[in-house]
Amino acid sequence: MPFGTCVVLLTRSILGIDTFGVYTPMLMSLAFIKLGPVLSPIVSGGAVLLAQETPA
Repeated sequence: MPFGTCVVLLTRSILGIDTFGVYTPMLMSLAFIKLGPVLSPIVSGGAVLLAQETPA
């Protein structure tokens, strides 16, 4: 987890790429590991569809 946080921080500060925050990508990856290879794409696809349907 510290390595992933370091990578996110480097991309934010050096490359200037906007991210969702420091810990959000790490929390998402840990959740995907816990869900497994079958359920993870279903949950992430559902989240993307839900995000597209809700107004900004």
